Amino acid sequence: MLRKTTTAFTFAIILALMIVGVAGAITIVVDGAQEAAWSGSGGQIPGTVADPNEAAITDGYDIETFKWTNDQTNIYFLFQTYANTIYTGFPQPTIIICFNTDNNTATGAAYANCNGMTGIDRSVTISSSGVTVFNGAPGGTVLGSGVRATQNMITEVSVPLSLFGFGPGACPGVIPAAIYFDNGITDPDDNVPDSNPTTVSCGGTTAVTLNSLQAQPTTSPVLPIALVGVSAAALIGIVFFIRRKKTA
Repeated sequence: MLRKTTTAFTFAIILALMIVGVAGAITIVVDGAQEAAWSGSGGQIPGTVADPNEAAITDGYDIETFKWTNDQTNIYFLFQTYANTIYTGFPQPTIIICFNTDNNTATGAAYANCNGMTGIDRSVTISSSGVTVFNGAPGGTVLGSGVRATQNMITEVSVPLSLFGFGPGACPGVIPAAIYFDNGITDPDDNVPDSNPTTVSCGGTTAVTLNSLQAQPTTSPVLPIALVGVSAAALIGIVFFIRRKKTA
């Protein structure tokens, strides 16, 4: 009797863990279309920084929203401008993201256009030519590339976590970062935030929730789904036990 009960309970727990794992997964397709995962579908809430509409900056160069999220292999960024994003021109308009990946200003490079950041360990440039990851500030050693797609006001970007020196489960919770949209002309450029770095973070396969401008791991968004999964799995386990009891 005890052995049968234990077997049924174990079976229920395994199923519950499988269901929770599926519920926490996200899918981002880099196509310039803002899919449901950018609104928290899949149990992972992206980090978000909003930037006001600045009258002196042409809306196609003016970033309205910057978002980020990740899965086990990639970190994803989304930029939305106040009008269709402009990537044409000479010099070509370029979005630059600077990262202090070890959260240590004593290591890394400096770049004045990223809000005067110091300690820059990685930078990413996004333009009509593609996505490039540099060691240190822009113009440093090229470490690799990412993927970019734009539709109207939305740009999505994917960069392998490995290019940041991160592995699955090793991405830190605090990464100072600054975004600079260099329009390539005399029109004022855009900075996000307008001064000082913000912070981005990774959530791995667990959820991330917004805390001021910093995203921290949490399991709360998937809790209702997890409870449904546990209940369903427990029911399956009970049915399994009853059937075994009848045949005993």
